[in-house]
Amino acid sequence: MLAAPAAADTRFAGRFEGTGRACSGALILARGTLDWRSTYSTCRARRYEIQERRLDDDAKRLVLRLVDAPTRTCPYAVIELEQATTYGWNVSGFRSMQAYENRTQPAWSRSALPERYVLSSLMTKVD
Repeated sequence: MLAAPAAADTRFAGRFEGTGRACSGALILARGTLDWRSTYSTCRARRYEIQERRLDDDAKRLVLRLVDAPTRTCPYAVIELEQATTYGWNVSGFRSMQAYENRTQPAWSRSALPERYVLSSLMTKVD
């Protein structure tokens, strides 16, 4: 069960850059807006609400629900940022809240259905 949406939080704000060819691009997280441009999609200045956040010293995590409906160029409803290393972050885009909630279910995550597609990129926080 997800927590109620919270106000924007600047503790995660900054620029994240993709690592490798498939994850090239950048995600810029500012107070209340997200801009994510990658090889596979472009989400420009999308407003968000925080659905979940974890601020543990070892593993920070942020789940954002995009306020505007998905579009052809930005097909995501939910963006998850999870700290993997000191500077490395796993960033994933889900097409729906249902896709996010079912992300660990093998039958869901291995499905070829387009609505279950998830873009996952390893990114480095540069500022």
